Amino acid sequence: MTLTADRSTPGADRVPAPRPRSGRRLTALGLFWIVTRLTAVVGILLSGQNAWQEVAGYQHWADTMLTGTFPTADTTWQYPPGSALIMLLPYLSPLGTYVQIFILMTVVVDGLVTLALIRTGPATRPLAPAWIWTAGIPVLFGLPYTRYDIFPTACAVLALLLVHRRPTAAGVIAGTGISLKAWPALLLIAAPGRTWRSALAVAAGVCLTAAALLHNALGFLTSQAGRGVEYESVGGSLLLAARHLGYTGHIEKRYGSYEIVGPHVAAVADASLAASALAACWLIRWRRRTRGSAAPAADAALTATLLFVVTSRVISPQYLIWLLGLVAVCAASRTTTQRPVIVLVLACLPLTALEFPIFVNQALAGQAPVIAILLLRNLLLVTAALWSCHRLRTHPGPPSR
Repeated sequence: MTLTADRSTPGADRVPAPRPRSGRRLTALGLFWIVTRLTAVVGILLSGQNAWQEVAGYQHWADTMLTGTFPTADTTWQYPPGSALIMLLPYLSPLGTYVQIFILMTVVVDGLVTLALIRTGPATRPLAPAWIWTAGIPVLFGLPYTRYDIFPTACAVLALLLVHRRPTAAGVIAGTGISLKAWPALLLIAAPGRTWRSALAVAAGVCLTAAALLHNALGFLTSQAGRGVEYESVGGSLLLAARHLGYTGHIEKRYGSYEIVGPHVAAVADASLAASALAACWLIRWRRRTRGSAAPAADAALTATLLFVVTSRVISPQYLIWLLGLVAVCAASRTTTQRPVIVLVLACLPLTALEFPIFVNQALAGQAPVIAILLLRNLLLVTAALWSCHRLRTHPGPPSR
């Protein structure tokens, strides 16, 4: 399957033949990828269980699935039925432990994303999208290789690279991503009708098949509904900072994350839900307004995802993996409206890494310097979301053909 597209889509203006020195640049990219990935994996494996305890949790859930049911009475279970595809896959390998195979799977998927981005770079800077992804991932240390999120992110990246040239195939890939984690549904905001239909059909098919094979397929919805305000979210970080002004709330581990517990939390949670609803209304209005034009699917997906992230009650560090994949796809198009937003998102990566994993204990203790880092990161995310909306609204796509 060829990842090429017309001039208005990511990868449309990729270089048809090698340019001078392109071989050396590609070699440099490849060497950087190998060194950083090898360093990350070795570091994870040598650090012990603290580095891969999330993967051990996936193994526990996979063991439960082998008994014929998704996890029950487990408030940390928050994954759609398609997640069984990923979590059970390591057991198909006769070699290595579950943890080792899972980490190997993430590295392989990382490599596939890199190769796809190499093939779709713009003519002026053909390796820029691949460099954004390749250099951005190690900034988050071992996180991308010990979390599930790289799999739906890969689906999102591949779907967006194909959406205008192979809309049905893009929908199949997007639907797979939706069945793994719900957020890739945001990709469909500017997708063609064939992409919509195939994505929903695949997502529904995967989920129904999993539901037929395993009990409690919709149990994840209960845990999602019960989540509170995580301290890393926009609202949560403000409450955390307010502790230095006399606020009496504290942090507790609930639903698999560290949430703020105390006065005004319910109001902040309600405000987050209201903001999400307003963001959805804005996106719907924008889409109606641009009907009849070739809306930039990658740009719209980045805007929608940023709005979802900043209005969510939870901002986990792995959400930055989603955003990194989307900005890399946006960079693959010379007509993208999101260049300033790409810079802001990339600036959020080191700030996120400082808060987690480097100073996570200090953050949980509410120490002022780390709270300042978290507030700055969230300010950049909010700025990126608003700027993304502005750029998307004021730079409409060309008329559809």
